Amino acid sequence: MPTFCWICHYNSFSIDICLDVIAILGIFLSFPGALGFHNPIVFTLLWALYLSLFQVGQTFLSFQWDILLLEAGFLAIILSLSNGFEYFFFFFFFFFFFFFFVFFFVFFFFFFFFFFFGLFLVLIST
Repeated sequence: MPTFCWICHYNSFSIDICLDVIAILGIFLSFPGALGFHNPIVFTLLWALYLSLFQVGQTFLSFQWDILLLEAGFLAIILSLSNGFEYFFFFFFFFFFFFFFVFFFVFFFFFFFFFFFGLFLVLIST
């Protein structure tokens, strides 16, 4: 997957300098978002910078919270497209009902499967 570190590699810069520049650029880009200026371009750049660090970091950035930060950053991009409430409620209710139905479908499927399978084993053994 492409990263911003390729730019440094092809221009003969050190990878340490590239990682420092990405981190400092991320710090300066995060100030407008923290101050209430919700621009989707800024959030997209922040997400792309963190995705670059995530790809380069490999083993050190392959934990669940790193993926959660990428997901939250992507959600911040979507929510910053307007005032965000419409999108938030849409995604919240969509995912809530989706996981609700999937969970209960899987739960009841396995419950009834093991119930009838156990009943079948009891009937065969007697």
